[in-house]
Amino acid sequence: MFLSMTACATAPSPQPLMFQGVSRPLKPGDIIETATGSLLSFEEMLQNLTRSSIIYAGEVHSSPEDHRIQLSILKGLYGQDPSLVLAMEMFPREVQPLLDQYSEGRLTEGEFLQKVNWEKNWGFPFDLYRGILHWARARKLKIIGLNAPKEVVEQVAKGGLNSLSPTDRDRLAAEFHPPSQEQREYLEQHFARHPRGTIKDFETFFQAQRAWEETMAETLARAAPSLTSSQHILVLIGKGHMAFNWGVPRLTLLRIPSTFRTVLPIPLDYPIRNLKPTMADYLYITE
Repeated sequence: MFLSMTACATAPSPQPLMFQGVSRPLKPGDIIETATGSLLSFEEMLQNLTRSSIIYAGEVHSSPEDHRIQLSILKGLYGQDPSLVLAMEMFPREVQPLLDQYSEGRLTEGEFLQKVNWEKNWGFPFDLYRGILHWARARKLKIIGLNAPKEVVEQVAKGGLNSLSPTDRDRLAAEFHPPSQEQREYLEQHFARHPRGTIKDFETFFQAQRAWEETMAETLARAAPSLTSSQHILVLIGKGHMAFNWGVPRLTLLRIPSTFRTVLPIPLDYPIRNLKPTMADYLYITE
């Protein structure tokens, strides 16, 4: 949740938004392939995305524009692969039976939201996600909940991993990998400038962040081997968990050999005016 806050802290700037290799200022609708510095059409990006088994589409959770792009990618990938699987940060993995029932049409929207405790477990307005979930449900797509239980992660932020009971520790990923030093330094800079709420200190915050990401990566790694060679997983996830490949993409790759691509929506008023090619495989410029 903290990373989501840092990702959406944007402010208007008089300087044009630029990317090295693109000769003109960027504008809404531009899609940059960062490896080449080329501007692509949406269809060209889709063709490239289907060459990988896992596709990450980032979001600022409160951004309707980011969710519009995610839905477009979902529709485009489905056109290439009707057996597409949708994986979502927004649901704890413990509610998987309810996600299956919803996708199969055995729960109404109201029943589903009540049973998954949407307001407590996620809290962002459901209207932001309704289009995505309704579209997936209409096609009976498999929807996977990736996340760790919110209350367990909050306890880690308050007291660290060692404060968990054995039962709660078992609700998180079994294995934690050595963290990326770059990610740690980046988060330390932002942590010093933001409200901390009930977070004890940076160490417990960083442990909570790792618990969140390790659990999502473990869930994703468990799902991927069951796919056929032509199937794809589209992962909808907060930008902070996938940018620079520091979070879930790296941790998933450490668990299973897989190919992946990342798409990062970037608003026109993004505070960093010269975008970095390491941010993602594709940068999608938005209003």
